[in-house]
Amino acid sequence: MTTAGFIDLFATPIAGGVGGFLGMLFVAKDKGFTPKMAVGVGVVIAVVLFAYKLATR
Repeated sequence: MTTAGFIDLFATPIAGGVGGFLGMLFVAKDKGFTPKMAVGVGVVIAVVLFAYKLATR
């Protein structure tokens, strides 16, 4: 696997997970969700995106 392939495989899930976490964290203040729930959403998004990237390689 080349460096570009490695970055492509891992960068998208990490960015998606961080984006999901931050989005949920902003919602958490208004809707009563806890930061733990935001972390959970970020992890789930990262795992789903990683599985998608592996399946479509």
